[in-house]
Amino acid sequence: MEQVEIKYGTQKHKNILDALMDRKKMSQKKLANFHQVWNDAEENAEGYIKATDADRIRKDAKRSSGQVDYTTIEVPYGYGMMMSAHTYISSVFLGRRPINQFSARHGEKQMQVQAVEALMDYQVQVGGQICPYVIWIYDALQYVQGVVMTQWEEDEIVTTQITKEPKTVLGVPLDSGEMVTKRTTAVQKGYVGNRLYNVKPYDWLPDPRVSFSKFQDGEFCGRLFNASWNDIVEGHAKGHYFNLEAMKKNMDDSTDGNDHNKQSAHVTHPDPKGDTLFKTSMDLGFMSGTEMVVRLVPKDWELGRSDRPEKWVFTIGNDKVIIGARPQSHHHGKFPFAILEQEIEGYKLAKRGMTEMMRPTNDIMN
Repeated sequence: MEQVEIKYGTQKHKNILDALMDRKKMSQKKLANFHQVWNDAEENAEGYIKATDADRIRKDAKRSSGQVDYTTIEVPYGYGMMMSAHTYISSVFLGRRPINQFSARHGEKQMQVQAVEALMDYQVQVGGQICPYVIWIYDALQYVQGVVMTQWEEDEIVTTQITKEPKTVLGVPLDSGEMVTKRTTAVQKGYVGNRLYNVKPYDWLPDPRVSFSKFQDGEFCGRLFNASWNDIVEGHAKGHYFNLEAMKKNMDDSTDGNDHNKQSAHVTHPDPKGDTLFKTSMDLGFMSGTEMVVRLVPKDWELGRSDRPEKWVFTIGNDKVIIGARPQSHHHGKFPFAILEQEIEGYKLAKRGMTEMMRPTNDIMN
């Protein structure tokens, strides 16, 4: 899909960037209220119990005096219940073949239905969707919600070979036996189809003016992600990104809003901006990206003449440079996200995860 280039440094770029960042900040500010609940859920789901400061003090004091020591014991009852529920749900929905099953609505023949199921099963298996499905269910039980993003991708495999061939003149090989080095680069199609990406609750950017279960009724929805310079260059070659020179100059600009490690107190995530051995200009590191889908009127955003609302996809690098802007063009007209919640409730902004629901019972057992 062709991009609508928004030149960096122009007033139009500034206006659109400000509008996108305002939506991002609004979503992050509201969802920050849930961070402590998510942190507690992560702690409760860990596979071991950390010693408290009080436990360490008692142990050090009583060991030297020869007194009997004791420690705090936690029963992982909530964790066990969550994993039992995950096993049951996974076996019910992921244990069938094909996982995505269809039925005819307009009198189609059975072979047509089976053809659709075979195509979708190919995308599930070859597109690697089973692992995102498993994590999706786990996130819904551990946190408030599980979120996945779906995206249509057309992979390209670039292969380069260096060979020695006889020297030729006008296409005719010489008898001298002289060899020349030849470099051949081939680009071939790889996987083509849907891919699923898990979105961590801390990285999801829904419109907080509607409940999570009704996020499709909101004005925008997005996610945070990290991308290397190679990913950006490859995306530019496919026509997905622009403003590469401006992005290259801003690759080292860190943004606290995308610091995944600060958002989670109990889980250590890879740090794309951490210490590295590569300090040369050949390594540009990682970009903290924001991908946001906004329902807008193109005329109001200087993106066209249409005065009817439509969805546009924007990609922002390090909160400074817009490197992607295009109409979404999906025929379903929805945000490319799917949410899974394990509690039935129709009006709250967010529901409860299983670890939060089981916490009182777990405390009693402890």
